[in-house]
Amino acid sequence: MQSKTVAVEFDIENYVEVADFYDLVKTGENAHLVAALTGCIEGIIVPGKENSFFTIAGLSKVKCRDSYLFLDIYRFVSKNRNMFNYIVDYFNLWHNNEYKVFSYDKYNKNDLINNFNELASLLIEERNIASLKNNEAVTEAYDIFNSSLSDLYMSSLK
Repeated sequence: MQSKTVAVEFDIENYVEVADFYDLVKTGENAHLVAALTGCIEGIIVPGKENSFFTIAGLSKVKCRDSYLFLDIYRFVSKNRNMFNYIVDYFNLWHNNEYKVFSYDKYNKNDLINNFNELASLLIEERNIASLKNNEAVTEAYDIFNSSLSDLYMSSLK
């Protein structure tokens, strides 16, 4: 079994210039996966430090079903249309430049970069755990998550 690690550098300027959520999905990626990744980067969804829960919009705490935090986040976004729509609307509000009061300053950009780096670390860590446990299905899912993160924020935005 090969170990696959993705190294991604977040191009923040290209990211904030994306005007519509569905521009992120143009590479053919699963829209729910893009929403889960974007929700974490935007800080809408915050993984808990203990990897046993995540918070939504700083208001609601969701306990994880299993030991793979991002997999639970992805499942939650995939099964919850309201959460998916909230992430899409939030992203579009901040990115489409329709309302000039919503823009990314240096602080916001640093926050996005930090969230991205934490997400990338979480995906790599959880993929490695699945691999060590010989859980091929979860390892494959995390390979897709890592690849999607890389594709979305490296290739499709340039």
